[in-house]
Amino acid sequence: MRAKVLLALAVASFLAGYAIAYVTTPRAKVAERGALPQGHFVVVLSLKVRDASGRLIGEYTKVGDPPVKNFIVWLMRCFFREYDETLDQQLNSTDLVNTAGTSFTVDDDGLFSPYKLPRIVIGNASSPSYSLDKYYVEQKAGEVKISTIGCFYNSTHMWVMLRGTWTNPYSDMNVTEVGLWVWQYLYVGGSTTSKYILIFYDALSSPVTVPSSGSLTVTYYLYIRYA
Repeated sequence: MRAKVLLALAVASFLAGYAIAYVTTPRAKVAERGALPQGHFVVVLSLKVRDASGRLIGEYTKVGDPPVKNFIVWLMRCFFREYDETLDQQLNSTDLVNTAGTSFTVDDDGLFSPYKLPRIVIGNASSPSYSLDKYYVEQKAGEVKISTIGCFYNSTHMWVMLRGTWTNPYSDMNVTEVGLWVWQYLYVGGSTTSKYILIFYDALSSPVTVPSSGSLTVTYYLYIRYA
């Protein structure tokens, strides 16, 4: 894949009628087409493919698809650090679903917090599809932990960047789906466990071919327009 493909999708409802911001350089400089409304949030997925020698041979940018429901539940739970009866009841009204499809909650005296770096996961399902309740990659081909995390701002936007690079150990592969997992350390009632949670999932509109021994760099940008 040598041609750069740009797929710009409107963010559901609140970005309807607007052209949206997109990434123009690896350093996440934001260029606007039209205007991203002030105060709104947009997710950008950037894929860069390199051959076995490290030469850039393809790029793909996907703009504006929403995260999965796990993301907003996970974000809410990140504020929960000690037991409070009222808060505990509110938290237990909404479940997270791990990558095995198991729902779980933090109950009495629970602690829910990040412990390890997030991981990029990629898949090669024949016809993957997005849904709000997605908790898995349909046909997992590989995963790699995030190697770069950053937060940035300019005169109009602030954003978080999460990036990881996966090297293809197989024959040429058509990547059709990409996601982001977070690993959670969970303390409940005196015992501990851990869970992988899918918070972002993207089914690609066309396959991205990664050659054997080549690499795929996956970057998620989380933008907020503040001015």
